[in-house]
Amino acid sequence: MGPDLVSPKPHHRSPRQAGRLRSLVLSVALHGSLLALALLTLSPHVMLPPPAAPKPPESGEIIQATVVDEAKVAAEVQRLEAAERQKREAEAARQHQLDQQARAAEERRAREEQRLKDLQARQEEAARRAEAEQRRQEEATRRAEAEQRRQEDAARRAEAETKQRLAQLAQQQQEAERKAQEARAKADADARAARVAEERREAEEKRAADAKAKAEAEARARAEAARKAEAEKKKLAAEAEAREKAEDEAREKAEAAKKAAAAARAKADADAKAKADADAKAKAARAEADAKARADADAKAKAARAEADAKAKADADAKAKADAKAKAEAEAKARADAEAKAAAARKDLADLLAREAKERAAQQQVTAAALSAYQSLLVNHVEPRYQPPPACPEGGVADISIKLSPGGEVVSASVRRSSGNAVCDGAALAALKRASPLPLPRDPVLAERLQQESFVFKFKVAE
Repeated sequence: MGPDLVSPKPHHRSPRQAGRLRSLVLSVALHGSLLALALLTLSPHVMLPPPAAPKPPESGEIIQATVVDEAKVAAEVQRLEAAERQKREAEAARQHQLDQQARAAEERRAREEQRLKDLQARQEEAARRAEAEQRRQEEATRRAEAEQRRQEDAARRAEAETKQRLAQLAQQQQEAERKAQEARAKADADARAARVAEERREAEEKRAADAKAKAEAEARARAEAARKAEAEKKKLAAEAEAREKAEDEAREKAEAAKKAAAAARAKADADAKAKADADAKAKAARAEADAKARADADAKAKAARAEADAKAKADADAKAKADAKAKAEAEAKARADAEAKAAAARKDLADLLAREAKERAAQQQVTAAALSAYQSLLVNHVEPRYQPPPACPEGGVADISIKLSPGGEVVSASVRRSSGNAVCDGAALAALKRASPLPLPRDPVLAERLQQESFVFKFKVAE
């Protein structure tokens, strides 16, 4: 017999083993759920077979279960939930951006459709206007041709009249030339007479100025001479007074000496009558000495007076010569100053005339440049409104005389010089009137001038 088969006895687990088994089952179930959630999240369109159920442990098999950290499991669940939430938010943002792009594309499509509609409407309007313009130009051409035929007829009629008038004009021109020559001759004579009168006036003014300057110089010289003569007179009077004072002092001294001598003689007579002879001799000697002294003093005084008179006369002569020389020099200087002033005045006048001529030339250049620029401005303003008739002469230019109002409106316009075709001239006038008001020049001086007087506008009539 074989070995006896013994039925396994029921295995009674301890509470500790039962807890481990429950932990194992929970761990397997949780991992299976997380795996299924991850697969569904990563690929929602792929269906995976459900995970196989854990094989139940066979009887008698001991399962070693691992304790799972519930905190880690919770953290992993939170991480997966956060990743899912971020993915949903990113998908929502992407969908919002796609919606915005779709709306922008729809708006662009609507704008483009509207633009195409507007463009089509403008093209249709332009076509209608072009057709109307063509009809108008055809009508204008028809009228221009009729006008040209009328003008040709008028020209043929006028040609005969012109030939008849040419002779009259020639005769009138000869008469006008004769009168013009006479007028020029008279103007030349008047100009020569005016120049002679002007030269005489200038010479008279120069003579008057020279005479005035000379008189002023002479008056100054006379005043200076009078001042110097008065000073010299005062000096001579002072010197004469000094001489008289010296003479008075000398006479007083002589009188005093004489009195002293008389007193001495009286005293000598009283003191020594015995010495009368000696005293008489001494007195005679003293009297002789006194007389000699007085004579010497008188002679010296006379010599001094004569010397002073001679010196005064010499000084007066020298002063007169110096005054005459100073007067001559002053007159020469006055004449030189007058000539220099006249030359300076002539030079200033010439410089002034030259500056004025230069300024006029510069102003004329500036005005010409401004007028040329204004011509270009008018051409650009009028040309778009010009409808050229057929057969306008190549290179034809019509000179149109224009008068403007302060606001630029054309007050009057007339052909001053024809382009060679009256129809083209009329079309240019019509374009000018359609372009009114005209732009005014940027130069205020030229703008004011054009408002005060008419000007010529050159317009090319050929296409």
